Amino acid sequence: MVAAVVGALLVVFVVCVLLIFLAVVVGGVLFVIVWLLANGVVTPDGIATMIQSFFPFHGR
Repeated sequence: MVAAVVGALLVVFVVCVLLIFLAVVVGGVLFVIVWLLANGVVTPDGIATMIQSFFPFHGR
């Protein structure tokens, strides 16, 4: 019984850590993109070109 509870808590804990990690990564990437756009380092056209070069089948 105790092992089941501990196991369940462990699973919940791991899932929470993964979700937090994912949120930090996504937030960091979005922040960098917004910062680059705001500073004029990257243009939306440049980003579109980069995405199309990664996924050539979407560009047609």
